[in-house]
Amino acid sequence: PVPQAQELRRAPRAEKRLRATSHQLPGFRGTIVDLSVTGLGMLVEREVAPETQMVFAIDFEEQRIQALPLRGRVCWCRPEKTGGFRIGIEFLELSQQQSWQLRQVTERLLRAEPAFLSDDTFLRG
Repeated sequence: PVPQAQELRRAPRAEKRLRATSHQLPGFRGTIVDLSVTGLGMLVEREVAPETQMVFAIDFEEQRIQALPLRGRVCWCRPEKTGGFRIGIEFLELSQQQSWQLRQVTERLLRAEPAFLSDDTFLRG
């Protein structure tokens, strides 16, 4: 059996596809695949160097919330089997308002996710 990777996240992440836009992103856009109050995972068209700092906005249109402008630092970048790259971004210098909005949206998304262990065949191993 392959050992599981250690979880390095400081906060729970909601798995949800959201749009992100920025002049610093390849093609000016990315697809967020998970979100927490401390950072996010995003799919992009081309490689982005770790330590790159960027300003971007998350489109919460589906949640009927205005786009949220944020600053972040790319912590890692890896190629995806299906093409493109996945990057991990840590948020930088969040205001109280931004932190509050992220917490509200993340909690709402986490409540909407199905239970991870609802399949009892998984529980039996």
